Amino acid sequence: MNIITDKLQPLGNEIIDKLLRYGTPINMSKYNNEWWTNKTFCSMKFRKASIQLLNKENVWVMHLSIFPHLDDTSPILGFDIVATPNKVSAAFCDFSVTSNPNHWLVRWFREKVKDVTWKKERELPDWGKQIFSDSMIAATGINTEEELNKVIDIGMESLDYYLSIVGGGGDDFNIESVKIAQNRYCHYQKQNQMPIKMLVKYGLSEQEAKEYFDKYLYPEVL
Repeated sequence: MNIITDKLQPLGNEIIDKLLRYGTPINMSKYNNEWWTNKTFCSMKFRKASIQLLNKENVWVMHLSIFPHLDDTSPILGFDIVATPNKVSAAFCDFSVTSNPNHWLVRWFREKVKDVTWKKERELPDWGKQIFSDSMIAATGINTEEELNKVIDIGMESLDYYLSIVGGGGDDFNIESVKIAQNRYCHYQKQNQMPIKMLVKYGLSEQEAKEYFDKYLYPEVL
């Protein structure tokens, strides 16, 4: 039994099942193969939800992001895990502010994680510091069942609560300001070159990997 593998492998399908309750799948067949799963959903509650699962050469990666509609000042949800059979090298969870830093979801997440600590915090890159909240979960070197359970519990509870609240619009929302904030988030996410390098290593061309990020994962709203 491997604690890392046994606990993480079912996680992606559990999240996909949750998103299916709220959203309608969008065809992503171009970006699915034996080691890479991509699912994208649209919904009355959110504009776009995407989950990516990569499992190759003893590397397991999950990336989840949910973008609210442009008339909704809710934050953007992100939940990421990168692991090998021996440890979780990166775990992130955040409700990233769009145009309303006092949104109920932002305040809920801040309260939820205010006392959470990790054996080893992960330093954020400069691009990440531009868009992630001060409450963001960022951990590394996770190799115990206790810390892994904490990552999973925080991520899944945050997802459940987010899905129950998102879509409620916002007080004094301004579509243009929400659009600018979401586009800013996408712009800085695309500064992260590590996922592109990984996809190229595993068989995509650099052009295919960049197109995937630009057009499917983090497309900016015109």
